[in-house]
Amino acid sequence: YNMGKYNGLICKLENDPVGNIPFHIESPLIRRICAKRFPLDLAIHHISLKEGENNDDYCRIHTHNEDEINIIIASDNFLKYKIQLGDEVYIVESPSAVFIPKNLSHSANFIAGDGYFVCLKFPGQVT
Repeated sequence: YNMGKYNGLICKLENDPVGNIPFHIESPLIRRICAKRFPLDLAIHHISLKEGENNDDYCRIHTHNEDEINIIIASDNFLKYKIQLGDEVYIVESPSAVFIPKNLSHSANFIAGDGYFVCLKFPGQVT
């Protein structure tokens, strides 16, 4: 990167295995990259799973103290997730976004497809 007064606004994304996150289990079907220098948590998961292939849930139900947005975007035309919010389960297909208020128990696990799951967690309250 060029050095300049706005250099701090540019962040090289870094590999960070999904198993490093509390309440998550490592999965060979996910490549996770993060922006570790930003003032919010930004992680991008690349998922590739064909319908019928075996996948185990990698994310257990959990809560945290930040609001969160999940964005589900297929590479071609198909990516499907199982999203749990509180005691309700939703099947969500690309393109979709999910807002998760702080302290709401939730989990997100892919079912099938190829694409990207983007997670943004914000310190403080999103309005």
